[in-house]
Amino acid sequence: MSKEGCSSIYKVLIVDDEHIIRESLAESIPWQRLGFQVSGTAANGNEALACIKKVVPDIIITDVKMHGMDGIQLCRIVKQQYPDTKNYYS
Repeated sequence: MSKEGCSSIYKVLIVDDEHIIRESLAESIPWQRLGFQVSGTAANGNEALACIKKVVPDIIITDVKMHGMDGIQLCRIVKQQYPDTKNYYS
């Protein structure tokens, strides 16, 4: 995963069914200083797919156990439809 130029910002999508976790991840990490931008958050895999279509993130950080579409299902779909996007789950 490389961006052209030194000042490129990587877009991050945070997916977790717990609001406090999403907000904590989005606000407690100095994303901008590290060269990242939180482009969106989603409460489940279905919301994430809708967000992915709009922002096409470089990185997705997702929970595994969520209602509806879980993180594993989301990663499988993203791998097929957006192969350049990296997935991290816990």
